[in-house]
Amino acid sequence: MAEQLALIRTEDQQPDMAGWAMERRMLWKLTKENGTKSTTIGRAIGYDGSAVRRYLNEPGYKASPEFLAKLREYLIGVGFWEEEDGSEEPAEYKTSIQEMAFIETESARRAWFVMNNSMEMKDFGMICGPSGCGKTYAVKQWMQDNPGRAVLITANGRMACKAIVKRIAKALEIRSYGDTDTLIEIVRDELTTHPRLIIIDEADQLKSIAKFELLRSVYDECDGAGSPIGIVLIGNEDLSRFILQAAVDREELSRIHNRFGAHQKLDMPSRQEAEQLLEGYNLTPKAKEQLINIARNKRRGGIRVLRKVMAILLGAVGGGQITEEHVLSEALARSVLSLNA
Repeated sequence: MAEQLALIRTEDQQPDMAGWAMERRMLWKLTKENGTKSTTIGRAIGYDGSAVRRYLNEPGYKASPEFLAKLREYLIGVGFWEEEDGSEEPAEYKTSIQEMAFIETESARRAWFVMNNSMEMKDFGMICGPSGCGKTYAVKQWMQDNPGRAVLITANGRMACKAIVKRIAKALEIRSYGDTDTLIEIVRDELTTHPRLIIIDEADQLKSIAKFELLRSVYDECDGAGSPIGIVLIGNEDLSRFILQAAVDREELSRIHNRFGAHQKLDMPSRQEAEQLLEGYNLTPKAKEQLINIARNKRRGGIRVLRKVMAILLGAVGGGQITEEHVLSEALARSVLSLNA
C-alpha cells in the first residue's frame, strides 16, 4: 500500500513512472508541469474531471478503451505526446484482487447449462464438484446476468425443515413466520404470482431425507397450483451420491430422484483457465507456476483459494513483483490454512 501511495506525489515531485502507459505519463506532464486542470481536460474529451483524476492518481484504476482513445487524441492535439521509439512500453500490471476477471471456464458453462435447463424445464437440477472449483461463483454470475429470475440460499447441517423454507421465504422477501405448512403455502403463493428459480447452495450439508422431501413438497405445491418452478441443488460429490445412488435402494428418495433433470459434475480449472485468471499480474515464471498448481489442486486449492492467496500476496508486495519465495513462504501458509491440508 505504501508503494502505491508513493506514486501519488505533490505537484513539485515527479513520481517514478516505470510501468506507466504513455497516456498517463503525458497526462501527468500536462497537469503538473503545464498546469492544465483535469476539469478542462475532461470537458474536452467528454468525461467528468473526476475520471481524469482517477486515471492519473489511482495506480489500480483501469480506464476504458474509449476514454484512452479520446485522451490520446486530445494529448496529440495539444502537443503533449511523444512518438514511440519502437520499444515496447512496460505493462501496467493489475495490483488488486478486484481486477481478477471472471473467466468463463468449462465448469461455469456446465453450471449455467443446469441453471438454464432447470429454469426452462421447471424441474430439479444438480451441480456437484469439489470445494473451490467455482460452483457458487458461476451461479452468482448467472444470477447477475439474469436479475430477478432466481433466489439463492445457503444450507447448513444445523437447519431444520422449517428453517429451510423460512430462509427461502426471506430470500423471496415475503412473510417468514408461521409453522412449516403455513410457510410452504406462503412460498407457493408468491412463486405462483412471481415464478423464480430456487437455488440451494451447500445442499450436501442437509443430509436428511426429510429435508429433501421438504424441497419436493415446495416443488409439488407450486406444480399443483399451476405454476411449476425449478430447484437447483449445489454441493460436493456427497450430494450426488446421496440423491442419485441412494434412490436406487431407498423408495423414499425415488420421488425426488424422478424429478431431476440436468445434472453436471464440475472440475477444477484447466491449466489454460488458471493462466487466464492470473493474466495481467506481475509474477515471476516460477511464482506463476506455483499459483497455477494451487488453482488446479483438488485437495487443497481451487479458484477460491487462489483468490485468497492472490489477495494476501498483492497486499504484501504493495505493487511489486510476486516471486516463488512469496508463494512458498511460511507466512502465506499460516494465513491460508488449506495450503497445509
